[in-house]
Amino acid sequence: DPDDPKDPEDAPTYTIELERESEFYQVDFPESAKEGETVTVTVTPVEKVNIVAVRYNNKKADLVKENVYSFEMPKKDVKLTVNSSSTVTVVPSSYYTAEVDKPVAEAGDLVLVVFGVYNVEDIIESATINGTRTKVEVLDMGIYSCSFTMPEGPVVVEAQLGAEYHVIE
Repeated sequence: DPDDPKDPEDAPTYTIELERESEFYQVDFPESAKEGETVTVTVTPVEKVNIVAVRYNNKKADLVKENVYSFEMPKKDVKLTVNSSSTVTVVPSSYYTAEVDKPVAEAGDLVLVVFGVYNVEDIIESATINGTRTKVEVLDMGIYSCSFTMPEGPVVVEAQLGAEYHVIE
């Protein structure tokens, strides 16, 4: 019925775009849709990355099945954003133990890592987050911590010991 405003044939078409690309996931979606149409968005993450949510104009899209989301096209253009979480891995060492408060963290989360040296004479001078040096704080004798804002994608944390290494005979 051409007089019915809900007739999808007459509905205007609006554009759909991704707020920003990422090296950590691929997003497939139509470039446009008519108001009221169901839009399906498929997000394919790389290893060690999980998709937490897909948003359209800051509203949460419905999860259809793993990594597939849908929403009803509103009466305006849409910007898609993807929220992801990734793993935080601490490089194992015979010199220290490490505990991470969030082994899987969302981009933007604050992550805390606490290191404990086996020998209190060993000193942790700094840590690296994906190869970038960051400072550590001394919490107690032989106990150190560092915190960082989770970037997008997996993180590898490694403690850097001070110059006094022990010779193991």
